[in-house]
Formats: sequence, C-alpha cells, structure tokens
Amino acid sequence: FFFSSRRRHTRSLCDWSSDVCSSDLSLLARERGAALSICLLLAAGSLIYNTLPVLVDAAAQRLALGEDEVGYLGSSYLAGQTLLNLGGLCWLHRIAWTRALYAAFGVLVISMLACAFAGFAQLMALFFVAGAACGAILGIVFCLMGIARDPKMLYGIGILTHMCYSGVVVEIATGSVIPAWGMPGLSMLMAVAFLLLLPAVRGLAPSPAELPVQAAGPGGNTLHLASLAGLVAVLVYFIGQTMIWAFLMRAGSAAGFPAESTGRVIAIVLVASGFAALIPGMLGNRLGNAVRSEEHTSELQSHSDLVCRLLLEKK
Repeated sequence: FFFSSRRRHTRSLCDWSSDVCSSDLSLLARERGAALSICLLLAAGSLIYNTLPVLVDAAAQRLALGEDEVGYLGSSYLAGQTLLNLGGLCWLHRIAWTRALYAAFGVLVISMLACAFAGFAQLMALFFVAGAACGAILGIVFCLMGIARDPKMLYGIGILTHMCYSGVVVEIATGSVIPAWGMPGLSMLMAVAFLLLLPAVRGLAPSPAELPVQAAGPGGNTLHLASLAGLVAVLVYFIGQTMIWAFLMRAGSAAGFPAESTGRVIAIVLVASGFAALIPGMLGNRLGNAVRSEEHTSELQSHSDLVCRLLLEKK
C-alpha cells in the first residue's frame, strides 16, 4: 500500500479472478472468502499489540520486573514490527506472500510458547522476533486491502474483527488463565489464539502468493512522499499511545483495581473501538476523506483515553 503499482496489481488480481471462475456467483464467494481471510489475518497481526498490557504485566509478575523493564519489552516488540514494515519496500514484491504468512505464524507460535520460561533478556529477543512476524503479516494484509474492491469498508470490518478477537483473548486471559496458570498459561493461550487464525492463510491462495513475484515494471515501486509522511505520522502516534497502552494493567493495579476487573475494562474498550471503526467505512464517500480521517483518529484516541479514565478516576 506504499507503492504506485497498485493499479498493476489490481489488474492482475482481476485477471486471475476471471481466469479461475467464470461464474459471477462463484467469483463473489471467492471475494468474500478472501475478505474474511484478510480480516482474520489482521487479527493475527494485531493480537500481540492489543494484548500487550496483559503480556507485559504477566511477565513482570513472574520475573519481578520494574517499570523500566516493562517499557523495554514493549519497545522491543515495536522495534521488530517497525523494522519489518520499513523494509517492506525490499521484500514485499520479492517473496510469495502465503509462504511468508505461514513462516510468520510459525515464528509467533514458537515465540509465545518460549515466553513461558524465558528470562528478561530472552523475553526482549522473543518480543522483537514476534514484532517482526506481526510486521510481516500486517504489511501483507494492508497490501491486500489496498487492491480490494472497497478498501475502506474492508479496513473497518478488519478493525472490528481484530479488536473483538483481542478483546475475547484478554477476557479469557485475565478472567481464567492468568489467575490459574500465570505466564505459562498465557503463553499457551496466545499460541492457541494464533493457531486458530492460521487457516485464514489458505483462503488467500493462490493469487496473493503469485502477485508479489511479478515484474515490477518501470517506476513500479516508487515510494511516494505522501505515503512516507503517513508512515512517519503513524509511527509517532503509536510511540505516544504505546507509552500508555503497555502500562494499563500496571496502572489499574496501582489504582487498587483487581487484575480481572482491569482486564475486563480493556476487553470492553477493545470491542467498543472495533465497532466505532465501522463508521468510516459505512459512510463511504458521502462526507469526504477528511471527515473519515477525523473520525478514525478520534476512534484511535478514545482507545487509550477511555481506558485511562475508567482505571484512574476512582468513583
């Protein structure tokens, strides 16, 4: 989605679709199946970030970490994800996407299982590797969204999917798994959560695996200044949000709230943010891009602001 070759890829995808199935009904079914797969893959790529407060708090309890160490864990994850995204210009058009997705899922499952018994230094390395795997998934997902028939609606549904899925995982983790089994149980839950989403990769075959390896053509991989500015803006935004987001469980504990209650609040806000993200897609082009952007920014800001108010303003 950072490249000027979107029109070329769109044409390739349409050609592939017309070759594979001549029936409009069959084509519609395939498109819906691919859209569902994209939304589920977005849930996989966003799962660790959405559950980051729970992950770092469980690790801090097991290893008796201070606030600085908790911050380093969150920074390690974001560093891995950012490096893979920034390197997308080099690898997104050179590898088969389905193979990259399978490899990313394998890395995530192994990393989550290894977190159960790792020390602090190993945890930082595992979070970095997991962040890189999530970055690979998200890079491919957003490229696929960019060539979709209705990217705005697909993005809204994708956000709803990954927020609701993460909310369910947070509720199960804080309500049942962590009180009974601690960090090892949480690691197993995260690995299972990724495995449940693995079949979504199959819904993208065969066309997404073939799209990246086509010849780029003259000027096909030009990085636009507007795309680069957008990337920097998102990076700056998430640096600020993560400074708060990673410490929400710790903030709830410091305010005297039980971990189960804090986790339930986080889960509710995740689901609420997902439904709010549907609004820009439903509006379509009726109110213009500027209005949709403002609404999406408002939804992102409410994601952390509402949690902070619920946790820190004791009635």
